[in-house]
Amino acid sequence: MRYRVELNQTERAELAALLSKHAARKLKRAQILLAADAGRSDDDIATSVRVGCSAGYRTKRRFVLGNLKAALTEEPRPERAAHDEVLQYQAFICLYTRLHRRLRPKPTCSNIFASARLRFTRCC
Repeated sequence: MRYRVELNQTERAELAALLSKHAARKLKRAQILLAADAGRSDDDIATSVRVGCSAGYRTKRRFVLGNLKAALTEEPRPERAAHDEVLQYQAFICLYTRLHRRLRPKPTCSNIFASARLRFTRCC
């Protein structure tokens, strides 16, 4: 689906004002919207603004489906709960292996022979 961007005068003026001093992402989005309003193709926008085609597509989609503010701001990112659970699990495993190494007896000749005798008596 292609989204056609048509800006009014106030939106154009607001975007032009943003081009001076703002965050890089907001600046790129303003440049994308101004180029789309000028009638440039998606590939032309991507090369002139130096962004990927998907960034231009997302910015234009947010403008058409929402408004100028929605197009210039970031979408909320997904929660990190799942990632935090993975980190907690990894920390638990790391702690468990450290403790297990400390509690396990060091391999000495008597320990090795004792475990070998146990295995030999179990199998025969």
